[in-house]
Amino acid sequence: MQQVLNDLALHRPTLPGGVWPEPTTSAIVLPVAKRGQKGGMAGALVAGVNFSPGARRRVSRLFDLVAGHLATAVSNARAYEEECNMPENPLNFLWP
Repeated sequence: MQQVLNDLALHRPTLPGGVWPEPTTSAIVLPVAKRGQKGGMAGALVAGVNFSPGARRRVSRLFDLVAGHLATAVSNARAYEEECNMPENPLNFLWP
């Protein structure tokens, strides 16, 4: 479940806006789930955003997709690492 933090200027007055002249005013925070485990988290995605009128739903969906892809990437990396660390794996001869 994502959460939006508004009024970031109250906590840190000089957040950069990147290539835009306006400073970042909000942050979106999403859990990066552990694939295959109910309720497990691999981490969190925190991104600074400036919501334009009418774009909040689209931006939220975009970051939901990004968090899902991050979860898949973390899961794949962990599975690869576990596979390479198995003693009977022939790949261990290639990468000590």
